[in-house]
Amino acid sequence: LWTDETWVEDGRHSREWVTRSTSQEYNADCVGEKPKNRVGWMFWGCFAGPEKSPGLFWEKEWGSINSQKYCDKIISLIDGMVSMRPWLSVMQDNAPAHTAAITMEDKSQRLIQPIF
Repeated sequence: LWTDETWVEDGRHSREWVTRSTSQEYNADCVGEKPKNRVGWMFWGCFAGPEKSPGLFWEKEWGSINSQKYCDKIISLIDGMVSMRPWLSVMQDNAPAHTAAITMEDKSQRLIQPIF
């Protein structure tokens, strides 16, 4: 079961490329401004073969992601996928919420087998 999260931003999704010579490095006409405080959301999802879980947008009122919130919001979705397919192992990165003792214990109790 492959899992991952990403940051999704509102608005136009394009890049602005600035071409300049070395001597123009600090020329104001050759510097692109980077927008500050862009609105965005964390999105999480997982899939196994052709099947995918419900996606989850992390709500702003939930605050920062920690191991307890990760268990409450996301591990239950992983459990839903794994409980119907007990042969699956779970692939995830080593984010602190994924590897915390609370998370590892919750996964163990739910018989969720991580790859790492």
